[in-house]
Amino acid sequence: MLIGSKGVFGAGVKNLRPMLFFERQLVSYLRRNAAGYDYVHACDMDTGYAAMLGLRGTDTKLLYDIFDCFSESRSLPASLKKLARRMEKRVIEAADAVIICTDDRRQQIDHANPKNITVIENIPYADLLEGAFGSAAETEKMPYIVLSYTGSFGGDRYVKELLSVVASDKSLYLKIAGSGALIREVEEAAAFCERIRYYGKVSHLEALEIESSSDVVVACYDPSVPNNVLAAPNKYYEALMLGIPIISTDGTSVGSWVRRFDVGESLPVGFSLEQFGFAIHAVAEKNANGEISRRARGIYESRYKWDEMGRRLTALYSSLGEGIS
Repeated sequence: MLIGSKGVFGAGVKNLRPMLFFERQLVSYLRRNAAGYDYVHACDMDTGYAAMLGLRGTDTKLLYDIFDCFSESRSLPASLKKLARRMEKRVIEAADAVIICTDDRRQQIDHANPKNITVIENIPYADLLEGAFGSAAETEKMPYIVLSYTGSFGGDRYVKELLSVVASDKSLYLKIAGSGALIREVEEAAAFCERIRYYGKVSHLEALEIESSSDVVVACYDPSVPNNVLAAPNKYYEALMLGIPIISTDGTSVGSWVRRFDVGESLPVGFSLEQFGFAIHAVAEKNANGEISRRARGIYESRYKWDEMGRRLTALYSSLGEGIS
């Protein structure tokens, strides 16, 4: 059964009414149908709080999967942020298990006392994608340094800066896909500059294909936004899997990983457009012989393959399933 109500991406508190309507629908559905489920796997507060209420008094197990800490990833007034933090604490403590995407995320929930925490990182399952599209090496080479950006067009992702750098440098080409608050700026930039191609909203597989045909994956996050500091975006793991260098930002987990494993460049806090452009060219030059690509793929193979994450998830379900008939 599909449950939903229409909201506006990036609208913050304006989405409160449709979200509350969705929550009521979900609570009602679970109260009527909980007996038909052994587990409910709820992701973020969007479904976590409603799942907690809907499963109260039942034997159904609740797994709470935290993609992003709600109070730190939404544009909310201070009073609502405090309320959201208290509500998420209740869900964390009520859940039979909590999943976080990196070990660093423990500090975001240190105000709560979860029964069980499992770390499962945002790692793509490469075997499912094998042969689905050509690798970057198999794609027809364009006479540019090709950048890719797939995801949210939020002001905290340096999308405007990326558009400006590409528009002003004739050696760069940008493949960009997604949606968000800056969608009009992206559409206008693509209409103005023939070296910026906007793909609209795309599927995960299409996003991977865009990334695979680029020379550099852009994954920049403003560290002044609390949730960005510990962000573990799909793009980071996907770039490693595909063997594509990464541009990120200091003061974030991604930036520290990029520096630690030497798989791209991390821009300093408050970077200029000149520094952005220089970093792009530096990465492309360093990877001219495939040095970064080989290192990135090696890191993925040795550290980030899905096999271990899949084992953890299966073990978690098995442990919660003891006693379920």
